[in-house]
Amino acid sequence: MTIDKTKAKEILVNELNYKDFEADSILEEVSKISNVFAPVMQKWLDDRSVSDFLIEGISIKDVMNSHNCDVVRAAIEMNFLLDPNITPENKQIIIRNLKEDHIFV
Repeated sequence: MTIDKTKAKEILVNELNYKDFEADSILEEVSKISNVFAPVMQKWLDDRSVSDFLIEGISIKDVMNSHNCDVVRAAIEMNFLLDPNITPENKQIIIRNLKEDHIFV
């Protein structure tokens, strides 16, 4: 997925307190996620709001809340559900993990 990396890095560093190397690393991951996240990411870049977005019945806002993370990390985590090679069993494990409370540090 393509986003304005300069703007995204500025937001990550100046507003979300990422270190430069952390922002660079996460933006590298963003470049690998599905384009289905593009509207969500663009809205966030434009006005920092998060659109209601569902995959497999899980909303990006729910992932942000349960994982105590920002929209960028939530999109990266949710992207695993879109892997065409994932088995149904592994998809259920990912869904369960996305719903459980986690804290990223």
